[in-house]
Amino acid sequence: IEAFVQAANAIRAGHKLPSDFHDELATAHRTLAVTAVLEAGRLSLDNDGRRVTIDYDEDGQVLLLRF
Repeated sequence: IEAFVQAANAIRAGHKLPSDFHDELATAHRTLAVTAVLEAGRLSLDNDGRRVTIDYDEDGQVLLLRF
């Protein structure tokens, strides 16, 4: 928790950007892809093993999950 508080203070003070912490903290940017994979697995299991496709934008960010 201390690392998140320090990061928030550094961002608020203008010394750092949120992107500076992608490799240090579990930011939403980093966890979104993992969450999408887990959600795709759950959707597949809940729908008799149907294939779920994860669509990404040009920057590699998750856009949506679809059957």
